[in-house]
Amino acid sequence: MKKNRILILILVDLLILAILAALFVPALWNYNMHRYLTRGGNTYNADIPAEKQEYYKEAIKGLKQGKDDGVFHWAVAAGGTSNVLNAVQIPFDISYYSEPGDKEPAYVVHTGETVYFSVPEDYTDASQLQTAFMLYSGMWGYGLNTWPTAEKGWRLVRPFVSAERPELQGYYYVKMEALQALQQFRYKADAEPASEDAVTYSFLVKGFSKRYRQSESFYMKAELLFNDMSLLHNETYKSPDLFKAAIPLWAVIALAGACVLANILLVVKGFRKGTHLQS
Repeated sequence: MKKNRILILILVDLLILAILAALFVPALWNYNMHRYLTRGGNTYNADIPAEKQEYYKEAIKGLKQGKDDGVFHWAVAAGGTSNVLNAVQIPFDISYYSEPGDKEPAYVVHTGETVYFSVPEDYTDASQLQTAFMLYSGMWGYGLNTWPTAEKGWRLVRPFVSAERPELQGYYYVKMEALQALQQFRYKADAEPASEDAVTYSFLVKGFSKRYRQSESFYMKAELLFNDMSLLHNETYKSPDLFKAAIPLWAVIALAGACVLANILLVVKGFRKGTHLQS
C-alpha cells in the first residue's frame, strides 16, 4: 500500500508539472512575441475587425489562383546587411500542397537538390541565380518568405527553385515545420564564411538574437513570421501562427489546486495509517 501511495504521489506531481508547463510554454512564447512586436516603440492592435480578417483570407485564396488585388503590395523587401550563403543541397524532401491538409503533395523539392533561399524580384531564369545573396532581400512570397493562411501551421508560398529545376512555380501551401527544419539545416550548413566579404547565417542569427534578447530558436521562427507581424502592425490580419493558445488561468488554478489537494489527502491518509499501526 505504501508503494502504491508513493506511486500515486509521483503521478500527481508529474501531472502538476505538466499543467504548469502547459501554461508556461505558450505564455513564454506569447510574452516574447509581444516584446518582439513592440521593439523600437512599435505598437499593434490584436483586435482586428472580422471583415478585415475575412478580406485577407479571400485575398490569400486569390493569390493562390494568380490574382493579386493589392493586399500584398505594402511589403517592401528590407535591404540586407551582408552576403550570406544562398544555396544549399537539402537533406530531405520539401512537400508543397494544393490545399492545406492534402495527403498527397502537388509539388516536391527532392532530397539532394540545391535550393536557393533568395531570387531577384524580377527572376525569370537560372542565369539570375546567385550562391551568395543579401539577407532579407529578393522576391517576396518565395522560399522562406511565406504568407499566413487561415489554417494554423500552413503557409502560402512559391516553392524554392533549384539548380536542377530553376523554373519559378506558382503558389502552394507548405507546412511551417518543414521550413523550420530547413532553417535549422541552413544554420548548421552556413557555419563558415564562404568569402572575406560574406557573413554566415548562423552569425547573423546569433547577432540578432542577442540584439533583441531572444533565443536563437525564437528568432528563426520569428523570421518565418515576418509577414505575419507586418500584417498585424498594418491591422490587416491576425495570423493564427503568431500567438499560442494558452490554457485559461482559472482552469490551470483549478487543476493545480485539485492536484495539490490530492497530494495533501494522500499524505494525510498515509500519516493516519502509520499512526494507527503504531497505536
